[in-house]
Amino acid sequence: MATGEIAIAATPAEIMDVLADVPGMLEWAPAQSVTVLEHDSAGRPTRARWRENHGPLRDEFVLQYDWDGAGVSWRLIEGRILKKEDGRYTVRAGPAGGTEVTYSLELGIGVWVLPSIRSWLELKIVTGTLASLKGRLEGARQA
Repeated sequence: MATGEIAIAATPAEIMDVLADVPGMLEWAPAQSVTVLEHDSAGRPTRARWRENHGPLRDEFVLQYDWDGAGVSWRLIEGRILKKEDGRYTVRAGPAGGTEVTYSLELGIGVWVLPSIRSWLELKIVTGTLASLKGRLEGARQA
């Protein structure tokens, strides 16, 4: 499991809006496509089909989302190569303004890879995605 944290100059509500725009993640996250399959009563995705490439690993998978007041969690419900993807964004107001975002991710891959490579991949995804989320939100403020 990999976990990362970043401070973002945006409100928790702004960050949650960006996270809830799953199709919009294609602009800032490393995915080839995403299709929302189901929404909750607030219009947030509860199930989405993703296509991603991470080096030689290419997969199509379905994630189930659970939204709460502190963020969003997801888990894999269908995948070819991925056998597990448990993730969570926790969003909370920062002590000096802005917002702190924590991203945790645990992957299970259906092909054998060294545990150190799986851990490296998880950390690469977490750090890259947090940096992209920050750029998306703070870049939008400067535009």
